[in-house]
Parts: sequence; structure tokens; C-alpha cells
Amino acid sequence: CEKKRCVPFRKYTGCIGRTPQAKEFKMSQGRWPVKSAKILLGLLRNAESNAEFKNLDTENLTITHIQVSMAQQGRRRTFRAHGRVNAYMNCPCHVEMLLEEKAESVEKPAEETKAKKFTKRQLAKRRLKAALPLATRSSGMISTGSFTKSRRRTTNVLIALGIPPLAPRVSHSAPVGGDQ
Repeated sequence: CEKKRCVPFRKYTGCIGRTPQAKEFKMSQGRWPVKSAKILLGLLRNAESNAEFKNLDTENLTITHIQVSMAQQGRRRTFRAHGRVNAYMNCPCHVEMLLEEKAESVEKPAEETKAKKFTKRQLAKRRLKAALPLATRSSGMISTGSFTKSRRRTTNVLIALGIPPLAPRVSHSAPVGGDQ
């Protein structure tokens, strides 16, 4: 067993020794699990032979999914001193692995650009902006975001366009002070 590159232990880290090889994975604990690695390599060889049997290109296979889950424990007994019996369990697992052939890359077709939908307010701003003479637009006298901010600003825009502003609002209620 050549300890060239360790396997980082992320989940079950109790009593796991530390090694500087785990720094590659931004961890401190790692091991070199020989038995588990042999089993996984055997699964990969089995998957490769299955792919050959199904007439797939084994050079283009990629692992798309791999999952290890707990299996049912095997129950045995071990006999102890003074007539006692303890459980002697093993903890097997299920390894699920899916391999797929890489699909050849295909160029994406050009999508049709849909016409953007504008609100009435946005359309009005665009019409007003198009109606402005170039000199007033470039001088920074009017900014497009200030058309509806206040009545005074809109009045200034209308005057700049040569449109007479609306008449000032007249209050139809009686004066509050009394008869004058």
C-alpha cells in the first residue's frame, strides 16, 4: 500500500489520525482505506463490463451518481465468560453507482428574441424622450427618471418642449377663516 494520496474523513472523524495529505481537501483527518478502495475498484470494473455488454463506449462513460447507504446488519453471537452472550454484528452497505455515456456537445440554436413588453408609463417616457431635442437631452437638463416625481418637474419638461402646462389646481372648497 503506497500512501500517495489520502481519503479525507469528513463525517465519522472520531479517533481518525491526522495527516498533512488531507490539507489538499482543506481537512486535517484522513486515512488510506485499502479494503474499501478494492471493493469500489471492483464495482467500477463490473460497471465497465456491463457497459461493454450493452454495446456502450467505455471510454466516454462518466459517473453521474454514486451513493452509499446502510444495509441490514448481520446478527451473530459471541460467547463470553460466566455463561453470557453478546451480539456480534457486522455493518454492510449498499453502493449505488450510475454511469452514463457523455453526450456529444451540440451547438445551441439561436433563440428568437421576443419583443419586450413595456408598461404605459415606460412607453410614455420613451415617447417623451424621443420628442426631446438632442440639445436638451445632452445638456443634462432633464433626466428620464424625474418625469413623474413632482408636478413642478413635469411642468418644466412641458415648457422645454413648448407645450403649455396645465392650469394650476383650484380648490372648490370655501375658505376656512370666515367671510372676507
